[in-house]
Amino acid sequence: MLYACATCVNVWKTAHTSFLDRVLTSNGFRLLSLCWEAIELLKDDPDHFTWGGFKAFANSLVSVLQNQGVKKVHIFSDSTVDFHNWTKEWKTRHGAAHKYLRSCLTNASIECKLDSWSGSGFVQASTFSERARETVQTGWDVLVVGGWNDTACERVDVKSGVRDMVEACSGPRCPPRRLRRETQSQQNGKRKRSTGA
Repeated sequence: MLYACATCVNVWKTAHTSFLDRVLTSNGFRLLSLCWEAIELLKDDPDHFTWGGFKAFANSLVSVLQNQGVKKVHIFSDSTVDFHNWTKEWKTRHGAAHKYLRSCLTNASIECKLDSWSGSGFVQASTFSERARETVQTGWDVLVVGGWNDTACERVDVKSGVRDMVEACSGPRCPPRRLRRETQSQQNGKRKRSTGA
């Protein structure tokens, strides 16, 4: 099963996140709703949680996953999770967020794999699909926590990035749609040159 945290929530309600949530559901993702209002954000950086806010987020997420009957989950995230894996200066990765989230999931008898990369998204590198293509295993549910970093991206690229994630998680291993388009374009260019067109 493919899950994603709803993105058009709390302070992130925009036309883009509303669009992204529609694209996710139309591509087979089940959107999860957390109790965002109870999760404390940093005053000087409202895109990220305080440490207490992160712990509330982790506990809320685990509760929702339990209610869905999830037993094994591979979580792909941006700085929603990764922010608290780093020192304040972003110089050292200590992994505190992963340790806390893993302990919450383990206590709930949910086996997990955690893959967080600040700045990433469906379009923004390192994309969720690029990472999933290498690591997702049969029999594991997949949860995406992110998409907010793609707000400046073209909608066609967001749609393509979501479809790439679906393919990376469920289908035979093949290059991402974006790379396939580029390769096809290059091949067409070679054909035109070789035929003198």
